[in-house]
Amino acid sequence: MIYLAIFFYSASLIFQIISAALAFGGFKYADKYKFGWLFFSAALLLMIGRRISPIYALSHDPSVTPNVTDAILALPISFLLMLSVITIRKTFDELEDKSQKLEKSQRLDYLTGAINRSELVIIGESEIERSFRTTHPFSILMLDIDHFKRINDVYGHQTGDNVLKSLTCICQNTLRKIDSFGRYGGEEFVIILPETNKQQAQEVAERLRHNVSENLNVASGLSNEKITISVGGITFKPNGNRADQPYSLLNQLIEQADVAMYQAKNNGRDQVVLN
Repeated sequence: MIYLAIFFYSASLIFQIISAALAFGGFKYADKYKFGWLFFSAALLLMIGRRISPIYALSHDPSVTPNVTDAILALPISFLLMLSVITIRKTFDELEDKSQKLEKSQRLDYLTGAINRSELVIIGESEIERSFRTTHPFSILMLDIDHFKRINDVYGHQTGDNVLKSLTCICQNTLRKIDSFGRYGGEEFVIILPETNKQQAQEVAERLRHNVSENLNVASGLSNEKITISVGGITFKPNGNRADQPYSLLNQLIEQADVAMYQAKNNGRDQVVLN
C-alpha cells in the first residue's frame, strides 16, 4: 500500500510541476496580468511542496500509515488542475495576442503598414520636445508619388495599392530604425528623422528618391513604368523660443515640407527640395 500511495502522489506531483511551469511561463512572457500569473505560480509551488511531504514521509518512515484514498484522489485533481492551467494559459495568450494586434492596428495604416497619421503626430510632438531639450536638430520629409492618379486610372486601384505597399517597403528598408515613416494621406508620406541636420536630410531624401526610382516599378509589378517620387523637407533647429505648442509647431513644419515638395514637383518631379 505504501508503494501504491507513493506512485499516485508521484504522478500527481508531475502534473502539478507541469502546471506550475505553465503558470510561471505565463508570468514570464505576459505583457499584462503579470501579478495574476505570479500569484498563481506561487500557489502552485506551495502545492508542490505539500505534495512532496507525504512522498518523503512514506519513503523514509516505515511507521507512517499511507492514506491511499487521499493519494488516489490527488491524481485526478492534479490532472484536472493541469488541464485548467493549460486552458487558462491558452485563453490569456489569445487575449494578449488580440490586444497586441488591436494596439498595432491603432498605430499603423491598414493598407501599407506604415505609421498612421495620428501616430505620426504623437512621434512628431515628442521629437519637438526632445529637440528643445537636447538643442539638437531634426528633419521632416514629405514625399508624394508622381502621377499616381494616372497609375490608378490606367492600371486600376489594386495596382495603385500595390505601388503604395511597395513604396512603404522600399522606404522602410532605406531608412534607419530610429526614423519614422508614416502615411499622411493618399499617396503622401511623412518621414521624421531624429538627430538629422539639413545636409544629412538631403542625403537621406536623395537616397530614397534614387531607390524608389530604381526599384518601385519592378517591386509593384509595373516593370514597364517609370515610377518616381518628389520629396520636400524642412529641418527644425531649436532656438530656445517656445511661443508655440508642439502640435502647432509640428503643423507648421509639415506645411513647410509640403511647400518644398510641391516646389520639387514644379521643378519637374523626381526631385528633392529642402528649405
